[in-house]
Amino acid sequence: MDSKQKSTEDKKFFYEINENFFENSEDASDYVLEEIIIQVLNCIEKLPIADNWIQSIAGVIDDGVDESVFFVVSYLKEKTELPLLVSLEFIDLDTYLDYILIKQTIKFYSNEQKLPGTEKDTEQKG
Repeated sequence: MDSKQKSTEDKKFFYEINENFFENSEDASDYVLEEIIIQVLNCIEKLPIADNWIQSIAGVIDDGVDESVFFVVSYLKEKTELPLLVSLEFIDLDTYLDYILIKQTIKFYSNEQKLPGTEKDTEQKG
């Protein structure tokens, strides 16, 4: 899997983006794509670690002017590797509501202080 290594300047937290991550985003504006990355990176440290398992998290962009944009980001987060953003898919409201029910949204993880199986939890135990 070819990917590009990125770093957020303020947190010095590294991550990778799969080269095909933006494949389904031809119609999305630069603002929407940037907002998706910002939202994911703001909660990436709180996301669960699951070695060899691709997980998904849903989000929403609501700028108060246009219709809300709902999306799902698939990612791989392992103990010994940098988090990898695998794919991006735009979804409808019903699908986003399904993610809310199973507590797999960016908003859910952004509001959590510490969750079992996350880096924050393992750092405090060890």
